[in-house]
Amino acid sequence: MIYDKASFAVRHAASKEVDRYALQGIRFEKDKTVATDRRVLAIIDAVPADVAEGLPEAVTPTFKEPFTIESGDSARIASMIPKLRFKRNLEVVTVQQGKDDTKVTFTSTNLSAVDKTEVRKLEGMFPDHVAIIPKGKPEATRRIGLGVMLKAMAVLKDSGVESFHLNIFPLVVAKNGNITDGQISMEATRQDGRKVYVLVMPLRDVGK
Repeated sequence: MIYDKASFAVRHAASKEVDRYALQGIRFEKDKTVATDRRVLAIIDAVPADVAEGLPEAVTPTFKEPFTIESGDSARIASMIPKLRFKRNLEVVTVQQGKDDTKVTFTSTNLSAVDKTEVRKLEGMFPDHVAIIPKGKPEATRRIGLGVMLKAMAVLKDSGVESFHLNIFPLVVAKNGNITDGQISMEATRQDGRKVYVLVMPLRDVGK
């Protein structure tokens, strides 16, 4: 019910296919935002509810039920979020749901003024994203620096490949107890048969 700019980052996972209308939006739930195109699922926790205790009454959230809005509206709503150097708890938007079940209001404030934007809800059934989240413990875990992974993705993208194989190599524990290796490689073959290979080194705490 309280969201910041990070909450809207899930929009990158929303579908752009016109025949998947319900998947073209961002799902707002009380404790998170969600988006998926059935290939990529993105979930980001909402701002903790206790932040509401320090918000002015004009932006008090009233959340009744989950809803979906078009991802195209998300940029406009995110732009409402003020940048306040000494009031970081106000760098949010809150949701107000009234009697009109077809619309929802997003509200923000910079203390001197209140900004409100009314958005129409997106119709259609949003998929049960909880059902597709893998259960149990993953077979392997690596912690990779974001900048490193973006660099690797740029290589793959600009090389002209459309998919790649992701390989996770075993961890090796040295005699001094340090964890080494555990690299991740990405391999692909272009349509002309040329191979593309990218190796990514995990951070030192590769098993965490």
